[in-house]
Amino acid sequence: MAEDKPPRRAGRPKRSAGIAAKDMRHEILIAASRLFCDHGYAGTQLNQIAEAAGLRTPSLYHYFANKDEILQALLAHANEESVRFAGEILQQKGRASEKLRALLVKYIHSQTSGPYELWFLVSAAPRAVPTTEFGRRYAQLARSIMKLIDLAVKEGDFDPIDRRFALHMVFGGVVGAMNSYHFDRISAPDEAADFVIRSLARRPAKSKRKLDTQAAE
Repeated sequence: MAEDKPPRRAGRPKRSAGIAAKDMRHEILIAASRLFCDHGYAGTQLNQIAEAAGLRTPSLYHYFANKDEILQALLAHANEESVRFAGEILQQKGRASEKLRALLVKYIHSQTSGPYELWFLVSAAPRAVPTTEFGRRYAQLARSIMKLIDLAVKEGDFDPIDRRFALHMVFGGVVGAMNSYHFDRISAPDEAADFVIRSLARRPAKSKRKLDTQAAE
């Protein structure tokens, strides 16, 4: 006579597929990020995430306590590495404009080439609450970028410009790169970073006089 099998604990993840817990978390984050992009965070339900990840809804709770915990994991992935890189590159030797370009390449790559769809952050990032961990990292990244802009102006590589206006230009380039990846599946961190740096770069005096003349006409 076959032995009776013990009842399955509610919410226990399936092991038949041989998926490790960390890999299942990864699959859940992939599914959630795509749904957040398609329906928004508020418009996405946990049962949708579970179904997209190949799980029953109770099983999802084995990996994440709620939808907000899933969001926080995605937010940590979104800027944690770039913030750390910014701190490191500020300590290195070299021209600030070159450091800013390297930081932008790193940041844009993390937003457009990773395993998760982060386009939903396009609307979330500017409104990030400063008291959240994501908000603090976002503000730290912004301060690093403004510091590099100020240094590049002092070194003569950028025209004098309001640092906050320049920051918006920089993040505008990041958003453009994220839109390009989301809608056209084009990931071009180097090209996007070059575009931003060229927009900030000091123009030759002759070109500046020509533009001033055109503006006055």
